[in-house]
Amino acid sequence: STSYLSYNDGDMAGVYQSDPNGNPDNYINPGVIASGQAFFVQAGTDGTVTFSESQKSLQSQTGVFKTVGSTARIRIHFLQSDETPIDNALIRFSSDPAVTVAQNPFDAITFNSGTFIATIKGTRSFAIQTRPLNFYDDTVMVRIASTTAGNFKLKFTSFDNFTEAAQIILLDLFTGTQTDVKVNPEYPFTVTSNTASQA
Repeated sequence: STSYLSYNDGDMAGVYQSDPNGNPDNYINPGVIASGQAFFVQAGTDGTVTFSESQKSLQSQTGVFKTVGSTARIRIHFLQSDETPIDNALIRFSSDPAVTVAQNPFDAITFNSGTFIATIKGTRSFAIQTRPLNFYDDTVMVRIASTTAGNFKLKFTSFDNFTEAAQIILLDLFTGTQTDVKVNPEYPFTVTSNTASQA
């Protein structure tokens, strides 16, 4: 998968901390990596890292890896026209009080470049975006980037249990068309030489 979080070596003791909103302390238990959570380490030189049994923590880390998944979600797959996967983005909805329409501890910034999909909050692009579940009307901005012109497709999945949303409407700002993705979960589109076709 191309969707991931990164960890920052936030202190001189070498404790890796998650970094939401530019501040590792925004998570409930900073410095704790959840069991089963993947992470990347960018090293300046070759080397190895070893984790021992004594380094396990009894604290939980719910900010990165939730023990109970939200069923209110929409996954958007960015595909080539022949169904070859390029990237995907996840939009989750939660009743957790920490979730806001602004960037929050449950969001994951995308590090992709070139050809990719992301959702937008403010000026930042996200692979995973979490929004409040108690909404009447909500809008999520989606960014498509492509290094080449051509035919592509968006495929919407994982929304079957998202009963709070009566409709999920995709508004294509380039063509001006609207599509109810609960009725038509696949949306073919073309990226042209016009930069607005992929914004």
